Amino acid sequence: MRCRKCPKQAVLGMPRHNTAFCGPCLTEFVRTQVQRAIKSQAMFAAEDRILVAVSGGKDSLTLWEILLKLGYRADALYVDLGIAGYSERSHEKVKRFAHDVAES
Repeated sequence: MRCRKCPKQAVLGMPRHNTAFCGPCLTEFVRTQVQRAIKSQAMFAAEDRILVAVSGGKDSLTLWEILLKLGYRADALYVDLGIAGYSERSHEKVKRFAHDVAES
């Protein structure tokens, strides 16, 4: 299966949407969808400061990263889900991500 946007091999197929994307094109697609949703729903202005609740999972960390890459002033609040083992690992992941973001 080929990427819809470029000739590379797709890493994700989306049959309901009759499309597929390679890694870089998927990243760009998701970023564009987030940006479009923010604008169409008038969620916040470019100069607003945003607080993102993050659990350390891929969804919340990805949203935080996308908002930062789009140029928004986004901070995060860690939400401990209280799941033994998982929550400790997730908290470490959030701290590493925050450190990496501060470095860049």
